[in-house]
Amino acid sequence: MAISPRKNETDAVVAILESGAYDDARQMAAAVVRALGQEFARRETFVVFPPNAPYGCGPYWTQTEAERAWTKEIGAHFSGSGRLLRTFPWEPKADELAACECGHTAKQHVVPGPKNKPGKPSECGVFTAKRKDSRCPCSTFSARKASA
Repeated sequence: MAISPRKNETDAVVAILESGAYDDARQMAAAVVRALGQEFARRETFVVFPPNAPYGCGPYWTQTEAERAWTKEIGAHFSGSGRLLRTFPWEPKADELAACECGHTAKQHVVPGPKNKPGKPSECGVFTAKRKDSRCPCSTFSARKASA
């Protein structure tokens, strides 16, 4: 699994390399590993749960990696659908978890747009459990209000 560096992670390493506070390469390398460990611990991750399994597989750095792992590696050993859990080492921002009145997230609402550019969330794209061809009846995304 490849890791795409994020700005905060790169900045942490650059600060160590440019600091001049280390006597040798071994001390600097240890500082880089510690700094990256702290930065990686702040990332959100994804965990795949096989059906009826008491454990999860992961963590994966992106949802795409988790879905690919299920399709190519993990899912071949199980029948049924796996579940995907998004984990946060912090409390996520409200807009990251915004749910519609129907209970589904904005990402689960179909987002049409020219040339795959995101548009505003529209009708819900989630199929109901009752029938395979039956979609959630929600026709527009309307953010659920927090209970007081």
